[in-house]
Amino acid sequence: QPSQIGYNHQCPYPVKHYDPQTNVHFVSKGNHRHRRVPPPLISNLTSINSRTPSKRGSPSSDPDEEDFQNLTTAATRYATSRFPFQPFIVRFDTEQVNLNQFKESIVNHFKSSYQAEVEILNCRTSKVKCNNNDIDFLLYLKNSKSFALLYDKLNWPLTIAGKEFTFPSWPSIPPQLSVIIKNVNINIEFEEFSNEVKALVHDVINVVRMNNKFGNDIHLVKLELSSTSTRQDLLNAKKLIVNYISYDVIEFLSPATVLICSKCSGIGHFRTQCTEQHETCKTCAQAFSDLKNHRCTADPVCKHCSGNHLSNSAKCPVTIVLFPYNRKTERDTLSSKMVNTSAR
Repeated sequence: QPSQIGYNHQCPYPVKHYDPQTNVHFVSKGNHRHRRVPPPLISNLTSINSRTPSKRGSPSSDPDEEDFQNLTTAATRYATSRFPFQPFIVRFDTEQVNLNQFKESIVNHFKSSYQAEVEILNCRTSKVKCNNNDIDFLLYLKNSKSFALLYDKLNWPLTIAGKEFTFPSWPSIPPQLSVIIKNVNINIEFEEFSNEVKALVHDVINVVRMNNKFGNDIHLVKLELSSTSTRQDLLNAKKLIVNYISYDVIEFLSPATVLICSKCSGIGHFRTQCTEQHETCKTCAQAFSDLKNHRCTADPVCKHCSGNHLSNSAKCPVTIVLFPYNRKTERDTLSSKMVNTSAR
């Protein structure tokens, strides 16, 4: 039987309750003028992690569940179909070099000069950013060992297929050659910290303080390396002692990009797989038969959540909740798959 305990004439009377199914005791304050709803018991609760049975039959017939599975499949395909590394772009001022000559020259040079096997994943040409007779060769590598070998410009030959060349741009160091140092004080003298790290780990190319989405410094520091073996040694050690302070070392996983259709702004498929007949304006979220004739001047409104942002924004709360590739756990899983695949 619940008991009542009076405090004074100004305070309501608290009433003790006991739920035998959960073995929980709780107190609710009684009030003669206002009837309050008592705390919920376990018999009235439904787990938020369990799906409500479908009225149409088995859970597998629920379209929401099917959409969820389709998003996951499309996201995984998108993550694993991209090249694992940025290409090395080599520019010639003549079109007399073909793809086979280019690849053979690269492979033979590193095999004879460094006794190293360069594994090429893909190679193609482009004239998009070229002038006159210039032509770019885009070289995609298969693993991080090959990438690290070619990342040092001193390792490249003076000529390729007998022709001189230049580098119009240079790729950034990928996650497969990076690690993260945790819990680095924001107020530390960062230049001194960087120099100390480079003195301890000779294969460090860059020491980068990480930032949050607002551009503020955070307690994570990224080390960009030139050696796959050094990276693995750091991950195996799990620690790095700098100026008598021990820091945790973990794998660096780059942020993933949400897959959003450029035609309908839908989530989880490409434009080529889109089944919508009309294109959707990413600003006003309205569909048009010919989007080229639409000049939108409206304020942004999201197609998914009606928020004041573009429909293809990766920060939309709907994409964060429904699209597993944008969730940290799935993002880390997929990124790890990409790292492991490219490191082989």
